[in-house]
Amino acid sequence: MAVSPRCDMRRAYSPAQNAVVTDIHSFSVSPPDANAKYVGRPSPALDRAWADLLQYSNIRFTDEEFHTIHPDRIDNAIKLPDGGYFGSLFVYHELHCLKHIYRFVYKEHYLPPLNETESDDLRIHIGHCIDTIRQAVLCHADITPFTMTWPKTYAVPGANTTSPHTCVSWDAVNSWARSRSIDNIFEPGYLKHPVFGDVYGKDFEDSINRKTGFTHSN
Repeated sequence: MAVSPRCDMRRAYSPAQNAVVTDIHSFSVSPPDANAKYVGRPSPALDRAWADLLQYSNIRFTDEEFHTIHPDRIDNAIKLPDGGYFGSLFVYHELHCLKHIYRFVYKEHYLPPLNETESDDLRIHIGHCIDTIRQAVLCHADITPFTMTWPKTYAVPGANTTSPHTCVSWDAVNSWARSRSIDNIFEPGYLKHPVFGDVYGKDFEDSINRKTGFTHSN
């Protein structure tokens, strides 16, 4: 008897699994220079780079895909008015969390003054993001070896981190997500909560921006 994708206990099902290809890549882990795209002092170019990473995070799953992910979730799922179900891939949530932590580092730039309750809410969100990334790092457990070397400027062993990594092609995954992207997800009236009505209105964006320093759409 054939085993369904969801029942393979060694690999959890993802609609994007056929888009996954791997390549060899060396990380850039030296202190970032002035040309770094995602770290450093806030700038319009840096904000745009992060927004581009998350551009296709809101995606559509087909009915068949959703039932394969987990049919028991159907009662709480968000069905899209033009077919399929609202969802995302965890890599985008993890990137969202990294962006959130970056903006927390520069909260004087991104956030208005917060009251005690808002500050507590922000710390809770940051804690959630840190633990999400911790779990993701352990889940994917990069076993690429690195060796130690003698630095030229101090008498403590340092890491030689130039080893090549086997990486999932980000371009391939992001291209798959782009093909499923819900471009009109933030249009007024497109999504309606069954109790509260329209979502993603101006009041929502203002509230999220005040608490987190960025809008849900980027």
